Amino acid sequence: MTALSWALLALAAAGLAFGLWQWVSRRRTLRRLNAMLDRAIAGGFAEDRFDETELSALEGKLARFLRGSAAAKKAVEGEQAAVKSLIADISHGLRTPLTVIQGYTEALEEGKVPPEKVGQYRKAILTKSRLATDLVSDLFLFTQMEHPDYPMQGETANFGAFVRTFFAEKYLDLTEQGFCLQADLPDPPVPLWFDAKLMRRLLENLLGNAMKHNPRGTTLYVVLTQTEEAVHLTIADDGVGISPDLAATLFQPFVTGNHARTTGKGTGLGLSIAQRIVEMHRGKIAAVFPPTPPYHTEFVITLPAGLERPKDSGR
Repeated sequence: MTALSWALLALAAAGLAFGLWQWVSRRRTLRRLNAMLDRAIAGGFAEDRFDETELSALEGKLARFLRGSAAAKKAVEGEQAAVKSLIADISHGLRTPLTVIQGYTEALEEGKVPPEKVGQYRKAILTKSRLATDLVSDLFLFTQMEHPDYPMQGETANFGAFVRTFFAEKYLDLTEQGFCLQADLPDPPVPLWFDAKLMRRLLENLLGNAMKHNPRGTTLYVVLTQTEEAVHLTIADDGVGISPDLAATLFQPFVTGNHARTTGKGTGLGLSIAQRIVEMHRGKIAAVFPPTPPYHTEFVITLPAGLERPKDSGR
């Protein structure tokens, strides 16, 4: 064979080898892509590193797509689980007072209640009906505030005077129920943009929470300070305190282990609503663990200082 023939034969062999390599490489890539899809369908795709030197560009793109799809699926599943849990908690919250109302009403209708206990039964029915109404009302407000278009009716006002007026109105009720109040509110104006209706609900929830779960003789503390950047409001008490075990979930709706759920004195939504109101004002609320002495329970609310509506307030 001539040199030219050998060269042509070598070229043909090289071409055949190259073609065979491409065929094998493509089959390997297709098998790997097929395996990726199988894992994704089975819900077990968890690739999080993509090396272009090992994977083809197509594999890399597909892997990233599947990774994003898997993350989106987990997020949807998490939201669905949260909704199911919320529905279950709402059902539980309503079932208890409604069961009492039904049972006591039937006992009264059937004449099974001794005359000396009729008043007690009627009072229990009234209390439980109010609790059920409060739960529905709180749930309605909570879902309303989650809507991105919830309307805030805010204006710039003296926040210090607002807080002072609120606790002045509550002072008689506090003292009649055996509570003490210590307030440290500045005399100079504390200008702040806020929705008065929502802010009043925030204070009512925190005050109500303290009064429901503490014994007579407990002192409630209200402290307001301001800096150039923020306004800080502390609502605290020296009562029974809150377990640190609840710190991570304290503001979640219907928290398991929440004292309000075990005593039947609250709806389980009070702190969730309080947190949402603060967030709508672009602020933060936190329970301090451990609380600052002499406090046993301490909530600190931080709101951005300013005369104008905080940027992106609402949602």
